[in-house]
Amino acid sequence: MFGRHRIRFIAFIARTSILGIALGVTALIISVSILNGFKSEVTRKIIGFDAHLRIENLYGDKLAFPANLMRRIDSVETVKQSFPILRGEVMLRAGEATDGAILETMPETALADLYSVAGTLVAGDLNLGENGLIMGQTLAKRLNATVGTQVLLYNLESITANSPLPFVQAATISGIYASGMVDYDKAYIYGSYALGASLFEAPMQASSIGVSLKDIADTETTLSKLENIVQYPAMVLSWEERHQTLFNWIRTQQFPIIIIFSLIILIALVNVSSTLI
Repeated sequence: MFGRHRIRFIAFIARTSILGIALGVTALIISVSILNGFKSEVTRKIIGFDAHLRIENLYGDKLAFPANLMRRIDSVETVKQSFPILRGEVMLRAGEATDGAILETMPETALADLYSVAGTLVAGDLNLGENGLIMGQTLAKRLNATVGTQVLLYNLESITANSPLPFVQAATISGIYASGMVDYDKAYIYGSYALGASLFEAPMQASSIGVSLKDIADTETTLSKLENIVQYPAMVLSWEERHQTLFNWIRTQQFPIIIIFSLIILIALVNVSSTLI
């Protein structure tokens, strides 16, 4: 009698352990799938608001006469297009409201064809002209601004001991975007290269050169080729390197989840093995 009860108990333990293994494997697959999906979505949005590759000065100085370098970059077969970018920190004023932002200016064709800003517009369009701005929805709400609102841009980088007043440029909001990433919507504004050249007093210069690829899978091979083209102190950065902190965080989240559920599965396997002894 006790033998039958013992066999039933062992069978119950075995079934429970097998169920634990099944649940552990299912939970592991679901968790990893969610994190991979999150990573893919973040990657898609980041690439939509950044070039696949960027050439920048190692010391943060501007690149002089970028057109010469761009012609050599465009000769690489995997490159779709290169374009100059002027970037800097600015203060915006709309009426009595003020806020800070990062202004990125580039040729209008690059903004329209290579970036995903057009697909995220909730108001206005990408017709920038010389002084048009594309602004995130969060920042627009802070400034109580809409399409057509005139704003003043203050170049904070122009303030020096000899020139304590910033250079000021007037601009008009042409469009408002909502990327789904709050950090972008509240911090990044976009304009034409002509606006950047005027505001940052940098004609024929670039903060960086953006490079769009025909296929994102060619990122590493193209990066290696461009490293042979650019000269010190210029350097080539991929989109993943520019956002390394974020992707390191995602990988950090994946590791403990895999370890925890693997331990759950291991314990269940030990329980099953012990019932067979």
